[in-house]
Amino acid sequence: MTNVVDQEALLDRVDGDLEFLEETVELLESDGRSLVEQLKTASAAGDQEDLVRRAHMLKGMVSNFCAERVQQAAEEIEHAARKGELDGIPPKLESLIELFERLCRETRAMLPGEGA
Repeated sequence: MTNVVDQEALLDRVDGDLEFLEETVELLESDGRSLVEQLKTASAAGDQEDLVRRAHMLKGMVSNFCAERVQQAAEEIEHAARKGELDGIPPKLESLIELFERLCRETRAMLPGEGA
């Protein structure tokens, strides 16, 4: 299984500053997980507008982590919600959650003392 994070690109993006990376990973874990929970709630409620907004926010957040597959998964939800294709959201959301959690694990493992 290949990584969802392009680690070399991410380290380049933060100029090798692991302290800064750690701060951004903590925000990803807290704010990103909150957005994922909000996406679940919006999906369960069939709230098209909130799905679009939250998926767009998450897409932007993960774009900072050089994780194209995670970004694309959020974008798929955003587009499906924009088109009103709400029945197709749950499996897309399930996939996004799995990729997002991998993103969190992989970025956390890049930090000193965290191990791979």
